[in-house]
Order: sequence, then structure tokens, then C-alpha cells
Amino acid sequence: AVLFLISILRQYGDFDVKRTIKQNNAAQTSYLDFQQNLLGYNRDGVSYTDYEGNLIWTDAYEMEDPSFDECNDYLMIYDKSGTQIEIMTMSGKKGSIHTNLPITCASLADNGTVAVLTQEGDTHYLTVYNVNGDTLASGELHTTNTGYPISLAISSDAKKLMVSLVSLNDGDVKTTLLFYNFGRAGEKAKDNIVATYSYSNMIIPRVDFVNGDRAIAFGDNEIVLFSSSSKPKVSKEIFVKDRIVNIFHNDKYFGLITTTADTKEATRETMTVYTIRGFKRFSKEINASYNKISFTSNNEILLTDGENVTLYTLGGIKKFSHDFKDGIYQMIPWDGSTNYIFIQKGVIEKVKLK
Repeated sequence: AVLFLISILRQYGDFDVKRTIKQNNAAQTSYLDFQQNLLGYNRDGVSYTDYEGNLIWTDAYEMEDPSFDECNDYLMIYDKSGTQIEIMTMSGKKGSIHTNLPITCASLADNGTVAVLTQEGDTHYLTVYNVNGDTLASGELHTTNTGYPISLAISSDAKKLMVSLVSLNDGDVKTTLLFYNFGRAGEKAKDNIVATYSYSNMIIPRVDFVNGDRAIAFGDNEIVLFSSSSKPKVSKEIFVKDRIVNIFHNDKYFGLITTTADTKEATRETMTVYTIRGFKRFSKEINASYNKISFTSNNEILLTDGENVTLYTLGGIKKFSHDFKDGIYQMIPWDGSTNYIFIQKGVIEKVKLK
């Protein structure tokens, strides 16, 4: 028990490099830990390698603003404000979808089904495609009637869909959440809409389905958790007093970065992490330089600005902090609690923290 306690409370400031693998990094490439291998993508294409740098597969495309979403065995890369979507698994590309109008946002289910929002003027089009690009469902959202859609999410089983719409009337902001069901529960519902929730004086810029089909909505001053029933009901509301500046989550946890000012007008940031059911794990004031924050595959919290890296545990312990003067693209857990992979310019390093 003592050894276990020491291991979870221990902090590290340096590391030993166990292996270095040369790597050709293309410009402006983002890296993901996908199915225990390394996926890199940029405007020109995507490559999938193991942690030793051995190529598994590669695929070329042309996108101006590539964005990604993943769900279990599937991963999607789509061109935000463009018209192209690529769907992949560990074995390579499974399908391509080309839309007629620019993509506002897209969401992926675990069978490769994709929900897409496109826009033309004041009309937004909601379309659900299978992995082969066939249309499964479609509809229109008119800004003057329903509001402006800013986020959508599809459940892992592809039967539920959630859309967040913002409207402004006489200076008052309101967000409406629409819940669609394409299974039996939605057969008799108008336009398959089985539930609607409205929130005054709040913008909800991000929605998602987590842990299978449990809906969650991240507002600018409140987090709303929903049940996993066919007609979702609010199961918990978390009200946030300070300004939310960042949100991150996986299927088990979600976290908030909030900011406030003390009596000396100095900005202070606090990181708070909850379980996916809304129980607080920890809340801690932080002082880290970052522009990206995410959960790693072992549920640690990684903050980085491309040079500085800070790693927190689920207990709120600052496990590791380091300044990489030559830059770092990604830090990935590997084989144990102190072994990690660093993706840097020109190299992949397997290291052990010390």
C-alpha cells in the first residue's frame, strides 16, 4: 500500500531516453494515439505507423482545414468549411464522402456512420451517411425558425442525434437542444425529434455522446448531463460560477478550465475534473503554458503549447513537467506508468520518467 501511494504521488522532472527512432515529420502535422499506434494527419494526407515508426498504411487527400473525430474502431478526418470526409480504421480507409455544400461540423458513430451539418445561406442541412456515402436520413434547419446550429453529435450506435442551436431575440440569447431518434422511439415523432430543451442566457457550443449513448452538453456557464434513455432526460446539472475557457473529455471523464481574477486583478486558472456522471474528482489551480489540453489513453491530463508539457493525474497531482526547447508534437503513454513516447521533430523517443 505504501509503495502504491508513493507511485501515484510521485512527481517527475526529467527522463531517460531508452530508444530513438528517426522520423520524417511533414509540416503542420497533428498526431493522435489511435488503437495503440500513431496516426499523423495534415492538409495533404494521413499516415498510420506503429510506435517504432514502421508504416502500416497511408492515404492522400487535399484539405484546407482538416479536423477529426473518432469512435471506438473508426476515425474520421473531414475538411471543415470544405466538402470532403475520409473514414478509416486500423486497416486503412473504409470510405470517402463528398458533400455538395461546405461542412460546418461532423460527428462519427462506431460503425462508420457520419452525421454532417452543411450550410447554404440561412439554411443548414443535416445529413446522416453510412460508411459508403449513402444517405440514411436528411433534413433542413432554417436559422429564422430554429436558430443557428453550432454543434452536433451522433451516438455510438448511430440511432440518436443531438444538435445545439443558438438564437438571438431582442438581445436575449437562447440555446435549444434537439434530440433525434432514428430507432423505434422516433418512428412516430415529428421529424424524429423525441426531446427538446431550451436554455435562456446560455450558449452551448459543444455537445457529445459519451460512454456509448449518454448525452452531455457543455454550456458557457453550465454542464448538462442527460440519461441514456430513448427520450433523454436531464440527469444532472453542474453550474459554473467562473468563466469557462476550455473543455476536454473522453468516455469516462470530463474537465473544465475556468478563469477568474483575484483582488489584484491577476488572472487565475483552475482545472476541475469530473466523472462522466458528474462527480468531482479534483479541482486545482494551475499555472501552465498550453494551447492544447486532452486526456491521454490512461486518463491522465496533458497540457502543451508545443514546447512546454505538463501532465496531471486524476488525483490532481502534477506528475511531469518539462520544457522541450526544440518542440514536441505529442506525448503518449506506453507500457507502464512511467514509460512514454515523445513525438518530436525528426524523431520518436521512447522514454522513462525519472
